[in-house]
Amino acid sequence: MPAQARNQVVRNGEIAVYHCWSRCVQRAFLCGQDSYTGDDYDYRRDWIEKLLEYQAGVFAVDVGNHSVLSNHLHLVARTRPDIAAGWSDEEVACRWKLAWPEWNPDLQRWVREPTDEEIERLLGNPSKLAYARLGLSNLSWLMARCKEPIARLANTEMNRAGHFWEQRYGCREILDEQALLTCMVYVDMNQIKAGMAATLEDSRTSAIAARLAAWRAREAQASLEEFRSSRGGGGYDLSPEQVEALLKDAWLAPICSGGLLITQSDTELSGSSSKLEVAEVTDESTPALMDSPRVDSELGDLHTSVAASVETSDEPPVSLSSCSATGTNESADSSQCGAISDAIPPADTVSSGADAGSSSADAAPSNAASYARYRRLFPDGQRRRRASDNPILDMPMSEYVRILLWVVAQTVAAQAAPESDPSALVQHLRTFGLDPDRWTAAVDNFDEWFGRAVGSVERLRELLDRSGDRWVKGMRNCRATFG
Repeated sequence: MPAQARNQVVRNGEIAVYHCWSRCVQRAFLCGQDSYTGDDYDYRRDWIEKLLEYQAGVFAVDVGNHSVLSNHLHLVARTRPDIAAGWSDEEVACRWKLAWPEWNPDLQRWVREPTDEEIERLLGNPSKLAYARLGLSNLSWLMARCKEPIARLANTEMNRAGHFWEQRYGCREILDEQALLTCMVYVDMNQIKAGMAATLEDSRTSAIAARLAAWRAREAQASLEEFRSSRGGGGYDLSPEQVEALLKDAWLAPICSGGLLITQSDTELSGSSSKLEVAEVTDESTPALMDSPRVDSELGDLHTSVAASVETSDEPPVSLSSCSATGTNESADSSQCGAISDAIPPADTVSSGADAGSSSADAAPSNAASYARYRRLFPDGQRRRRASDNPILDMPMSEYVRILLWVVAQTVAAQAAPESDPSALVQHLRTFGLDPDRWTAAVDNFDEWFGRAVGSVERLRELLDRSGDRWVKGMRNCRATFG
């Protein structure tokens, strides 16, 4: 874990990409079978993945990747304060209350439905409302709201108290596209390297397994649609299972070409006037939030001003066909970047827990409580499944899969070689500015080689200029790998 203080690693209030991880303590098992006690905690995978998916639809943070292992998890996330800045006060208040869900064992999902009284109380406190707006795009708050509910459930079922997770989560900033590709491949390979999975599809509770399942479902649907149209046949109704397969990765930031790529940079969102003001909050137990949102305008034509394309949750849903056209045609891959506003099922049971932004009076509402505000904002419980449709990587999904399979074949002896031409992949990596041999070694040793930031020397120097530091761990490896 990086030795620097968290506020020297996470640039709160700015658009940036981070690789996060967190481990269990006290020999606790997160999921899978505990070889020491013999207890099987495999059912917790459902808790974890559904909570990540739930919070991805609440926070202004793009979840780009994740992988859950037996005693720790990995997450790649992009903070989006520009999205939170575009939400109305009422939506901010509602989302802040939504961030404290509870697990409903009957529905097998996380539920929360804030009352009008809870929302009005927050709207009546301007400083807390401003803090909530910043908190909804804050990495520390996202990690807290993903870890605490799991810890509470696990401790309750094991009849124990105390820490379930390490007190702090590990974090490093990903400074450019080459570093992000390296980090994404590293996270996707984690379960194979740990011996938990033989193939990428077997990597349970991981983003890559969800992406592959959805990608192949879209390919199958596109092929079937093409076959039917060539014979004059009409469309057909999808079964619930087909819809679930098509949208399995709908809450993840897409990997696709042709969308607006958003990464970190020193370019202000819309000038100096766009600085987010920080509310004065006396609660020292909550994460600090500061500075201004930034976007990248230096990495290509797709990196235009975010001010012209701010994503909000007020966009109308699109038809399923618009987000399922990917498949046999490479050009259709960019449709993954289209809006996916699939409805999140409404919370049939109101959460009974009070959140950190609530007083004791905010606890479980009475049966007479009104939910008009929440239901007006999100009719029938519908809200976007992810913060935005901006891709996390600017490349076709098929190309990313080929690179990933090639790296697995190079680093894991038991893995069969991919069918694609390795020379083409090697050439692609070279055009991407990466030496294939060195880059493969960087993926294999990602955690050991790099510290609190990963990227080119130019990006690292910019980071050091901002922080006032003279050195960061892994600079030599960054220079050798990314230039």
